[in-house]
Amino acid sequence: MDPADAVLNLVDTHPKVLVGGALVENPYYLPPERWVSTSASPEPGTGRTVW
Repeated sequence: MDPADAVLNLVDTHPKVLVGGALVENPYYLPPERWVSTSASPEPGTGRTVW
């Protein structure tokens, strides 16, 4: 796994993130049941999941 993909996966799995030193709601957060969904498919060429 590419390091950038690892970071994106981490961001997807956390409800809050640090942006400019401020803790904010993560607009990319996916709840566990959606993150591991078998109905999701990877976006071609990126490995990211398209919902």
